[in-house]
Amino acid sequence: MLACTGPGVLAAPAGLRITSRLLTPRRYHSPGYLAAIAPDTFGGRFRHDPALVQAEVARRSSHPPSWPGYIFQLLAASTFSTFPLAPLIRQPTLILAGDDDPIVKTQNQRILHRLLRHSELRMLENAGHLLLLDSPENSAAIVTSFLGKKDCS
Repeated sequence: MLACTGPGVLAAPAGLRITSRLLTPRRYHSPGYLAAIAPDTFGGRFRHDPALVQAEVARRSSHPPSWPGYIFQLLAASTFSTFPLAPLIRQPTLILAGDDDPIVKTQNQRILHRLLRHSELRMLENAGHLLLLDSPENSAAIVTSFLGKKDCS
């Protein structure tokens, strides 16, 4: 399963404001900053559920990434590409996306769906980048259904 992800480099990028927020670890070290940017950055239910925002602030503040981990994450995000090898993958793959994801635009999941021959693309209405947190019931039902299919076992 791929959730809220794109094909890597050459993907349709997030807007400049969102990208600049992702390039700094400030969101892990400043709870006030994360609380202020979370609705706009993550989209979905984060836009209108302050309790969900506060839960994410608490989670990230209590477990910030290490500096080397953060640098390696940025390096991976800026160099990885699925384009060369994705067409060779034969395993059934669920691609799960929110239609209100400011970080990974929906056209990226459509690209992945075209690259992965045995994929199923599911878009969750009003879900954002953290759709497993903002739409857990809908996400779980889709994942459970996908895993229950004969071809996935």
